[in-house]
Amino acid sequence: MPVVFYPPNMPLHDRYVYHRRELEDFWASPIPYIPFAILATLLFIAGIWGVTAARNHLLPASIDPQTAAIVISLLPPVILICVILIIPHLSSPMWPYQVALLHDPSNKQLRWNMAVVATAHIYCGHSAQAEWLTLMMGLTTEDRLRALSYVKGVRSRLQQIPVLGWRDVILSLGAALLVLIVTMFAFPNPQYHQLEPFLNAIVLLFLLQLFMFYLFLQRWQHIRRLMELEEVFEELLPSKKGSEEPVEDEVERWYREQNERWTAATTQPSSVEYPPAPWE
Repeated sequence: MPVVFYPPNMPLHDRYVYHRRELEDFWASPIPYIPFAILATLLFIAGIWGVTAARNHLLPASIDPQTAAIVISLLPPVILICVILIIPHLSSPMWPYQVALLHDPSNKQLRWNMAVVATAHIYCGHSAQAEWLTLMMGLTTEDRLRALSYVKGVRSRLQQIPVLGWRDVILSLGAALLVLIVTMFAFPNPQYHQLEPFLNAIVLLFLLQLFMFYLFLQRWQHIRRLMELEEVFEELLPSKKGSEEPVEDEVERWYREQNERWTAATTQPSSVEYPPAPWE
């Protein structure tokens, strides 16, 4: 499969570039699936160890085992949710542009750069729409064509880059199998026999599947917003079909042919109505 470079060449004003160039590679996927799956697996195993330690009274005597087990079991999902909510914003290029815009709110070149970088980051689709719509009426036809080609390029490349691959699915199955083995042999619980290890593996697999769906949803939302921007740009651009003939359907063609025949019959005298004179 050919490598798709992302983001495409951004039409930026060099004087007002404030984002970190080394973070551009993460804009298509601010939270890669493989690091997240590894982190989720490690946190899940640590949570299982903590719950097992609480059940076996390995914690200090002042801590209630049941309360400790509940708190420890809730820590992994809370940490993962914080990662999902915080990490994308750390790679977002919007913050330095928004700070600069506070000092110079009328700078159109700065606002153009902010709209460009927001278009390329999949978590900034709403900001990209707002910025382009703010700039829309003040742009020349050339700038609108330039912005439209860039938006189309970003949308096209996002559609070419796969969100997940077979190795990601295999990794999720491997992580569930690892949790099953660790729970079964490293942290056995005779009270639940073999049921608890399978439940732990199923819960981790379900969690990773939810994250897969989350990645698909984020990509789909950003592509949809870019398609909406394309429609707005194309409506404001001058029509290229003004000089072309309108499309004629079968009914209009039939009426046109009938009108042409009637016109020809009324303008050209018929030989039956006007026979030649004897002297002709």
